[in-house]
Amino acid sequence: MFFSSEVGGFRIAQCQVADYVGLDRDRKTVLVKDRISLPSSVKQKEVKRMISWINAEFIFTHKTLTFYEQYFGIKEMDEVMLSPSASVIFEWPYKSQN
Repeated sequence: MFFSSEVGGFRIAQCQVADYVGLDRDRKTVLVKDRISLPSSVKQKEVKRMISWINAEFIFTHKTLTFYEQYFGIKEMDEVMLSPSASVIFEWPYKSQN
């Protein structure tokens, strides 16, 4: 990706350098094929497991918030978790296996 900036009245074209953290390299190339999941390659069982894990975190947050009356320490964020629309987290039929 190219972008330009103006320095001292002159327009300078620069190239953005990408950082690939945690990806293996093969000489000068980055091996991205093994680590990136395309939607077509993700199985429904894996998706259910991921959503269940995230949902379990939301349920934990909600229960902690109702018990201690504070979780995030930010009133607006706490109110979001206690809003009626947040009750959808209890409707997810699958549970995570920690």
